[in-house]
Amino acid sequence: MEPSVRDTSTSRKGSHLQAVGRIILLAGAVGVAAGVGAIIFDWLCHVVSHWALDWAAGYREGAPVGRGMLARLLPATAQPLRPWLLLVIPAGGGLLAGVLIRAFAPDAAGPGIGNAIDAYHNRNGTIPGSVGVVKVLASAVTLGRGDREAARARSG
Repeated sequence: MEPSVRDTSTSRKGSHLQAVGRIILLAGAVGVAAGVGAIIFDWLCHVVSHWALDWAAGYREGAPVGRGMLARLLPATAQPLRPWLLLVIPAGGGLLAGVLIRAFAPDAAGPGIGNAIDAYHNRNGTIPGSVGVVKVLASAVTLGRGDREAARARSG
């Protein structure tokens, strides 16, 4: 009878190690996906900022030294400075973010915490994929037009 007990304990240790290995693998995959997502979001914010501020208004903000590749992809334009557009662009960006949310993902309105709690309690924890995509785009538009705090609140 003793060999069967040993076999059971050995199989439990093996299944425990498999579960731990699976969790570590999934955690690594989530970390890589989050890192790639952050890089894409940062690049998207800079693209929107370049188009909205440099190309449209002629405003060029200084870039950190480490932005070499991005500076080559988005070179400064020769647009003259149009100060009046610096008042119009933030309003237009806010309007565009609102239209994106209203048209493509009305569930994305607001900071997101209430929606996540509602999804957990009332919709089996499911949030439509369009909500995440629209939140990222609306946040990038908000950041790119110059309003840093509103995007932080919108993305939750």
